[in-house]
Amino acid sequence: MSFRDSIDSFGDTARNFLSGLTARDRTLLGVMVLAISLAVGWFVVGSMEKSRANLRSQLASAAQAQGQVDLLMARYTELSGDVAGLDARLAQGKGFSPASWLEQTGTTMEINDKIKSIQERGVERRGFFQAQKVEIVIDDINLIKLVDLLHTLQEAPQAVRISDVRVKTDRKSAESLDVRMEIAVLKPLDDA
Repeated sequence: MSFRDSIDSFGDTARNFLSGLTARDRTLLGVMVLAISLAVGWFVVGSMEKSRANLRSQLASAAQAQGQVDLLMARYTELSGDVAGLDARLAQGKGFSPASWLEQTGTTMEINDKIKSIQERGVERRGFFQAQKVEIVIDDINLIKLVDLLHTLQEAPQAVRISDVRVKTDRKSAESLDVRMEIAVLKPLDDA
């Protein structure tokens, strides 16, 4: 028996069954089939809607997670750039003499006569770098020159850290300042 014969046989059986029913029974059977189809359809559509809502929720949380990953990647890129910049500044400190640089800066800023002393205070070793400390004492300097000096220290190509700054008014003139500061030039550990 072929597939086509099976379909014909099933069609004949259904036709014989329906022809044996009264009009009322056929209407009742049609309403029952319609009600069952609607109920099954309602459950199927409800299940699909629930699955769709679940997928939307998962997509929203995945988008949020992707946003966080993008934010973290941007932050990582920024920090890796900062680390590269710090490494470059640290490498600039190799073979660098902070005392002579401070004297040269004093000459450039025309405050050499106000610099009373520049004294090296030794080297402090840390985990990844060493800090060569220098104390500088400047008397009778005005505020604008002091700010310029601090800006020069901050913008140095080497990694210069200002450890301590003490500023007080000069005894002779209230418009002048006496400054004592300790700076540390950071250098790689292999620099002696």
